[in-house]
Amino acid sequence: MEELFRQYGISGVYPQQVSEEFAYKVGRAIAMLLAVEEIIVGRDCRIGSDKLAESLIKGITDQGRHAVNIGLCSMPMFVFATQQGPGVLVTSPHYGKEHNGFTVCQQGGQPLTHATGLDTIRQLVEKNKFEKPKKKGKTKRRDVMSKYVTHVRQFKGRLKKLKIVIDAGNGLAGLVVPKVFGRLVNVIPLFFELDGNFPNRDPMPIKENLSALCKAVKQHKAQLGVAYDNDCDRVAFVDEHGVVARPDHILALLAQQLLKQQPHAKVLHDVRCSRIVKEHVTRLGGVPIITRVGNTFMNEIMKDEGAIVGGELSAHYYFRDNFCADSGDIAVLLMMSLVSEERKPLSKLLAPLQKYVSVNELKFEAKDPARVLKKVEQEFSEKGNVYSIDGLSIEFPDWWFNLRPVDNTLSLNIEAASKSLLDRKLAELRRLLS
Repeated sequence: MEELFRQYGISGVYPQQVSEEFAYKVGRAIAMLLAVEEIIVGRDCRIGSDKLAESLIKGITDQGRHAVNIGLCSMPMFVFATQQGPGVLVTSPHYGKEHNGFTVCQQGGQPLTHATGLDTIRQLVEKNKFEKPKKKGKTKRRDVMSKYVTHVRQFKGRLKKLKIVIDAGNGLAGLVVPKVFGRLVNVIPLFFELDGNFPNRDPMPIKENLSALCKAVKQHKAQLGVAYDNDCDRVAFVDEHGVVARPDHILALLAQQLLKQQPHAKVLHDVRCSRIVKEHVTRLGGVPIITRVGNTFMNEIMKDEGAIVGGELSAHYYFRDNFCADSGDIAVLLMMSLVSEERKPLSKLLAPLQKYVSVNELKFEAKDPARVLKKVEQEFSEKGNVYSIDGLSIEFPDWWFNLRPVDNTLSLNIEAASKSLLDRKLAELRRLLS
């Protein structure tokens, strides 16, 4: 069971590992841990999410807490709802269609980690011995969509009537996008039917999955293409030529749009992002800050620093005025506003950012990651600037790399001023890592 309790949530294969019986126990455990009167419950459209939510709610109410059922909702909608209290979303972000699970959040939307409660939930589920409440709780229903739409539209700038293709990937964007963007722009929908089998592409909006979107953008002569993940907290962008944009370049443009109102604000970017983000933000008068990879780290640093926006290479974009949480919807609104206000196509806005060449997320097996990192550091440290915010990063005038432990591998991100330099340095690193 321990393998189901991951860094930011609970996830496993449905129904073999994550069953209705398991969901019931998780509900009781969460109710014991949180010890509040009401617990918000939402669900995505994955196979089994409706049944898991029903069992989860029964566990919560049998443990004497009230369950506030907000029904089908995206992750940003759920985070918005949890500003009123803690909650559980039935979902399995970043995993394939065969998975399902639970993201448990404190009031304010911060996901529980092992240190802040997941281990306690696991122990309670394993023991399967729960305190008997004085009386059972009740189930309430709450609609959060209208208030959520009002909140998100605060980020809308001066929009012209753009034509945009949006690929919902058969996920929750098919429910949310018509409400958020209705009448604001001309949306051409792609895969808007909610389907937990995800028949048209993998839930993750990565370059390899976006051929249909790229084709549709060119076919319809759209100004922009957008692809959501299943629960709408990640989003990818395609320019008017059907070319997929790098997520860190999009972060630089989001910062550009927000720095118009606060020119000296702080902007967060993870250790994998291109050097161009730092350069672009600095040029605009902002203050770039490098962070570790991960939702919790980004969220905490954003709150501590008061940063206006943050982003990761994984296409998560965080906004201070969105409770420091990530939101695909807000990222899309800001990009539409930028294209409208600058009166330039996305390709023109991206062109100045395409200064460097890079290779991202190359994986190398490592039985002893610490030993390998030490060996690499000894090889390069005298020649560059070393920092260890997340794994090992070493910067040189015309190239840099980050090597980060991920499970039983080391993940390499490397960037250089030219393709020839990149190839040479990548070959050197490969020799050390092989």
